[in-house]
Amino acid sequence: MNISEDKKVILSAPTFRDDQKKGKKFTMKNKINFRIFERRLGDDYVLLVREHVVVASKLKIPEEFRPNIINVSKYPDIQELMIASDMLVTDYSSVMFDYMNTNKPVYFYCYDLDEYDDMRGFYFDLEKEAPGPIVKNTSNLCRTIAKEEKYWDVYGGKYKAFQNRFVPLDGPNRAEKVYKKFFKN
Repeated sequence: MNISEDKKVILSAPTFRDDQKKGKKFTMKNKINFRIFERRLGDDYVLLVREHVVVASKLKIPEEFRPNIINVSKYPDIQELMIASDMLVTDYSSVMFDYMNTNKPVYFYCYDLDEYDDMRGFYFDLEKEAPGPIVKNTSNLCRTIAKEEKYWDVYGGKYKAFQNRFVPLDGPNRAEKVYKKFFKN
């Protein structure tokens, strides 16, 4: 994978859907419109698409989009992809919690928010607490990413609150802090 240093890297990591199955295997239909992504962001961004590990579908990226859209679903270590990326696009995936340790922007592409809520539900109010914008189509996703310089002004407080609530013990020197909290008391 050869990515130009002048382009920002977006990691797209959606979760599977319970209602998308063939037999016992989950499938996944990519919902990011590659043509819109290429037209709106292709000059400045590269999109790494990482399907959920349980998804058996074979993501097909047309040749015309491959310089800027790369299927990394078979890459063995998502943590390395998180470190290499400049931002995350996800939906309801638990990868959002792991990504909080990078202190990089998270965008929520929730094209099926109501259906997903009815199907699986949420442990918290995603619309109220999401540490980034929630968008429902590719055009709005691209428009929001293109305004990334405003991300921290708009979402910085929610981002920090999310980190404090869900990953307060993660980060530098955390093993020492956990040791002192649990074994020194």
